[in-house]
Amino acid sequence: MLTKHLADKEVKENTKNAVILYPGLMLGPGDLINSPKLINAIKNKKIPCNMPGGTNLLDVRDISHGVTKILKKEITSGEFLLSGHNLSMNEINKTIAEEFSVNPPSFTLPRFLNFPLFHLALFFESIAKNKLEVTADNIDSSFKFRYFDNTKAKNELDWEPKISFRQTIKDTIKWMDENGYFKE
Repeated sequence: MLTKHLADKEVKENTKNAVILYPGLMLGPGDLINSPKLINAIKNKKIPCNMPGGTNLLDVRDISHGVTKILKKEITSGEFLLSGHNLSMNEINKTIAEEFSVNPPSFTLPRFLNFPLFHLALFFESIAKNKLEVTADNIDSSFKFRYFDNTKAKNELDWEPKISFRQTIKDTIKWMDENGYFKE
């Protein structure tokens, strides 16, 4: 998040005309990081509980359409949220679990655990020799609702996501299967 903020700041300070896009969390076929990690974790029942927050997700193919709209309209400046589906962690996990006919995590952590879990993760990060798979920032983010509104992109670009979250998951599972991205 910090590097994205610094890049945004750099562009605004050093460019007169720029188009800045702020996508939600991108998933979809071809994604080598977010999609396989989350889908494998749910498939293999590695997520014991739901986190109490939520996030904005959209298909990477919808982002591509947003970029295409900007290029075709020859827009040379502005900031646009190319955001998709505002979903709770519970909804996300349940949708993925349904595609594998496995039980989703059955309970949601209480919000008051954010502070102690965040600091526990910070401690483990400070003594770990390698980067942890789940960081303190990951934990903190999963307790928040990072929901976004794409009204400006709808109005000025005539853009909105077309691919449902469920379809993104189905297509990504198919792609992962075809390309050997499932782990046991």
